Amino acid sequence: MRTPIRLRCFRHSLTFTRANHDRYACQLGCSFPIVHSIPLFVLEAKYVRSFGLQRNSFRTAQLDSFNGTSALRKRLKRLFGGRLITLNGKDVLEAGCGAGRFTGHLLAVDANVFAVDLSGR
Repeated sequence: MRTPIRLRCFRHSLTFTRANHDRYACQLGCSFPIVHSIPLFVLEAKYVRSFGLQRNSFRTAQLDSFNGTSALRKRLKRLFGGRLITLNGKDVLEAGCGAGRFTGHLLAVDANVFAVDLSGR
């Protein structure tokens, strides 16, 4: 049985609990909203919005499945020593996933992917 990923407060290192259906909170009062099933750990700011604008404007530009190439799959294989199958069943954090350009390839080999990205709505 797989252990769920535990989210921790970056200020206090305490495990977040689901305060209700729309928030995560730590025991010392740090609280972050959950919007459309996505926890938001960064306050809305101009630089954060730009990531969302880029991701939404060019959502499929870097996806192998849409551009008809295998460039990202080849890059991912190179980064992991030539064999993606070694990630089967492994927990993988894909920080800065954007539109998920590597996510599909990781899921295809049955990796347990936790993909996160910094962006505005």
